[in-house]
Amino acid sequence: MWCMPSVGIIAYASYLPGVQPDVKSDSTIKVSITMAEDFSKAKRGPVVKSDPNKVRITIRLDTDIVEHFKNRVHASGGGNYQTLINNALREYIQAHDKELESILRKIIREELKRAV
Repeated sequence: MWCMPSVGIIAYASYLPGVQPDVKSDSTIKVSITMAEDFSKAKRGPVVKSDPNKVRITIRLDTDIVEHFKNRVHASGGGNYQTLINNALREYIQAHDKELESILRKIIREELKRAV
């Protein structure tokens, strides 16, 4: 048990889960707090493990770029703007890989025509 001065705390304390205010006098309130959860076996660290296929980096982007992706997330009702940035980068890479593939195919076709 610990004591709090001020009678105004009763109203606040009565809304806290597991807190039972006990008025002993006009100037002191005794509050007993019982913990509903047992944290004795708790471990430090993130609750959700990060994806092993992702790498943490620090990158500086223009403010308008970040705001664009944050606004898209907000407009869609939620999500993660970093995922949108990741998806945009992936789409860019895939589009450019296809361009490279088509150029290579064209060169190979031309070389095969010359060889025949």
